[in-house]
Amino acid sequence: MSVYKILFKVFCFIGILPSFLLASDPISFDSLFKKQIGLRSITTLEYLSSGNADFYNTFPFISVYNDGRNYTDNKQFSLRQNFIYSLNNKLDLMLSAKASFVRSDSEQTSFFAPTSYTHEQYTNFDNLSLGFVYSFENLGDFVPQLSASISVFDRVRFTTAKKLFYASSGNVQFSFKTFSDPLILSLYLGGAYNSTLHFKSNKVNFGNAVFAGFNGSIILSPKVSLDIGFSQSYQQGSKFNGRQYTSSYSIPNISLGFSYSLDDDTAISLSGSASGSNSAPNSIFALSLWKKF
Repeated sequence: MSVYKILFKVFCFIGILPSFLLASDPISFDSLFKKQIGLRSITTLEYLSSGNADFYNTFPFISVYNDGRNYTDNKQFSLRQNFIYSLNNKLDLMLSAKASFVRSDSEQTSFFAPTSYTHEQYTNFDNLSLGFVYSFENLGDFVPQLSASISVFDRVRFTTAKKLFYASSGNVQFSFKTFSDPLILSLYLGGAYNSTLHFKSNKVNFGNAVFAGFNGSIILSPKVSLDIGFSQSYQQGSKFNGRQYTSSYSIPNISLGFSYSLDDDTAISLSGSASGSNSAPNSIFALSLWKKF
């Protein structure tokens, strides 16, 4: 299905839904304009179809890795939990965890036999990471923010091997956020590091990355916002024992969705995204529950 068809369906769904919703105040990812000391959480259920041989992570940006096998598609259902604790008006601490169920499809062809299709599936506790967000003094209508995170552990599957790696990846991001009724906008730029992973006598590196983009929310009513986003990441090709076995990746992504506030402390959001690039996931759909405690 093309990018335009996916986005058209999401847009139509968003256009119909607000007529069924009730009123309350909208909240944003980090409650930027309603800052409060305390704990917030974001629970996200996500479905991703790669449409190629690669695997993807979507938080805090879309990154990619390839385990060296020639899949036709990798379908991933994941559950991600983010906790954000505000120590004061400047500093937030973050804890993020992700678990997933993956089904990988393969196609076997032979000159002497008809094409056959196989699949394998597994569950994985992928990642646990720690990070922070620091908000600087306002620059006019903009709030500059610096965020960074490092993995406590990543559980990585390469071919048939699965291994736990500690402090093996990290990222840093600088963003400008602003609010001009009815628009909330965030512009960001960042970079990510992946260390070399050792599987017995073999070494694998999935490449470093840079990324940029924007997230915007248009407040349609006191209860509903239309959410729009675009991201672009560039990632180095993967290497096996020092030799590059994939090309470098250019991953554009467009997302469209909505957020609905159940009350002043709770909201839900639904989004769909896609890209026309062969390096990017074929489609991503996510349902999130946002909660302030």
